[in-house]
Amino acid sequence: MVVENLNVVGMVCNRRLARSLADQSFGTIRHQLGYKTVWRGGRLLVAEQFFPSSKVCSGFGTVKAKLSLG
Repeated sequence: MVVENLNVVGMVCNRRLARSLADQSFGTIRHQLGYKTVWRGGRLLVAEQFFPSSKVCSGFGTVKAKLSLG
């Protein structure tokens, strides 16, 4: 299982997202995923914050150079 390392402190600075993000408790979710994947015999991988996960093809692993937000 792969989770992304997010900059939660930076996202909480956005006043529109602050309350919703504070209610999510990302630390607890990541902790539970960590021990449950080990308990079930899996691995938990943490993708770095600036890893281009949206640009990487899941089948071939090629990276698209330019990807618009649209």
